[in-house]
Amino acid sequence: MIQQALGTGWVQSTMSKGVRQSSSNTYLANANTRPNLTVVINAMVVKLLSTASPSKVPAFRSVVFTDGRSTSGTPTFTVQATKEVILSAGSIGTPQILQLSGIGNSADLTPLNIPVLVNSPMVGRNLIDHPLLPNIFSVKGNDSYDDTLRDPVQFQNAINQWAANKTGFISNNLINHYGFARVNSSLITIPDPSSGPNSPHFEMLFVNFWLDFAVSVPSTGNFLTIVSSLLTPTSRGTVKIRSTNPFDAPSIDPHMLTTDFDVTAMRESVKAIKRFAAAPAWSDYVIGPFGNLSATADADIDAYVRQRTTTIFHPTGTASMTSKNSTNGVVNPDFTVKGTSGLRIVDLSVLPFIPASHPQGPVYLLAERAADIIKGIVSL
Repeated sequence: MIQQALGTGWVQSTMSKGVRQSSSNTYLANANTRPNLTVVINAMVVKLLSTASPSKVPAFRSVVFTDGRSTSGTPTFTVQATKEVILSAGSIGTPQILQLSGIGNSADLTPLNIPVLVNSPMVGRNLIDHPLLPNIFSVKGNDSYDDTLRDPVQFQNAINQWAANKTGFISNNLINHYGFARVNSSLITIPDPSSGPNSPHFEMLFVNFWLDFAVSVPSTGNFLTIVSSLLTPTSRGTVKIRSTNPFDAPSIDPHMLTTDFDVTAMRESVKAIKRFAAAPAWSDYVIGPFGNLSATADADIDAYVRQRTTTIFHPTGTASMTSKNSTNGVVNPDFTVKGTSGLRIVDLSVLPFIPASHPQGPVYLLAERAADIIKGIVSL
């Protein structure tokens, strides 16, 4: 049965009794008492070491780490894996560690005098993220949360209420409703980047207050924010280390909105949101678009999109998975790193395309699949 993934509905949140249920207080908490689990805190992985291998393929079964609270002068420690190292540092940390270890594009490593142990050109390439654009409307009355969030006393009272009995608006998700929609097919001049006609191109998130990561809430007024997020971006960015110091943040170029499709889709999401907010059902609440959201010409909407778009923090794809025989990509379908032995990657960096969804569920699915493969339960 084909499920319809378009429309508006309730947000499904991983929460229980006013508290977020994360992978830490579920998966990890359930495993904390296992004798074969050790969690090292305040640790920073420096790099992986190439170890002896009976084959010609470099093995990476040693991990070097140091005190994660300092940037220099701290001792390093090395741990040796008896079977495999599983790297799960995310779409930023994973390519950084690979590059520091000599696994990456020779064009990136050679200028830093890092010996290229495995020339893997796609390490740090194919960075994909969901662009986020807050679209803000002025609203009537004081039913939004703006007044509470502006007032330190009211906000502290809400925090105290949550701390005492896990109730109040802080006990809930910031977003209770969302919607998924598509761009009109006549505007798509490339192969459709979505997974099919029932799959969305963009998402709408409804927030009952001013939500803009770049601009503080005005001192007066009440607001409705309808965030648009492009779920099927075609732009691709990069993650590259800048030095051999693991404490130096890598250079991250999201390269957002660099394709015609991405700009068109974001423009159409703005138009769709404005039509939605102008519907008769909102007439006694929504006053109108705030600021440059009032733009109507395509060029002006494009300028607004470029000025206000940021990230929703869903980086994906920088160690992408391809078929076992492919010379492209970074990992194989069993999560092993191409050109190495003893090393797997299990995080969102391995996905060659970003899911058209929030990635929490997909990354859990990915980890469950990897766990089954590693345990040998699933055969490829």
